[in-house]
Amino acid sequence: KIEKVDSKMFSSFINLKEIKLPDSVRIIEDGAFEFCEKLQKINIDELDNLKEIGENALCNTQWYKDSIKDKQFLIKRDILIGVNVDTDRIEVPEGIKIIAKEAFASNDTVREILLPQSVNSINAGAFSKMSSLESIELPKNLQRIEYGTFSMCSNLSYVNTEELLELTMIDEKAFYRCVNLYITLPDDNIKIGKEAFRDTKGTTISNNN
Repeated sequence: KIEKVDSKMFSSFINLKEIKLPDSVRIIEDGAFEFCEKLQKINIDELDNLKEIGENALCNTQWYKDSIKDKQFLIKRDILIGVNVDTDRIEVPEGIKIIAKEAFASNDTVREILLPQSVNSINAGAFSKMSSLESIELPKNLQRIEYGTFSMCSNLSYVNTEELLELTMIDEKAFYRCVNLYITLPDDNIKIGKEAFRDTKGTTISNNN
């Protein structure tokens, strides 16, 4: 039973055009198909158990380019894999449950993002290095802010962390070098990873507790 496509597993298969993965796959790791520029067909829509897509796992493939052409979002099942926008405000559609790793990373036009309450998982680095991002509304049921989620978002000044009453973990470098951000936490029981708030304006606990 195969549950994971390992990092760079097919990255050297430069002539690969089509692949069918087993339905048991839950994770496609970083760079799994990184240099497969000729890959046109992959059965992502059939993977009922898929929960995570890694950095550069598919973005260089012909499949990715064809799938996102003329669209704002590349969505497969309930996973937002990538974005193709040059607007300053994005409202992610209701029904999305997972934001893939680095899905918005390095976008330099978006200033505001609204996420639906349906989102329950945001993979590492999903919004990292967004140079123009100023504000984001996270779903109130979010339990974890993963590694480097907002790292190096130098203009980010508002995240509704004080409303995230189910939040239990803020992982390493989650807000690393968010130099314009002052963070209010809902309570003091949240586990904080190394350098989670390094080079931010600071943190405080909400007065509602």
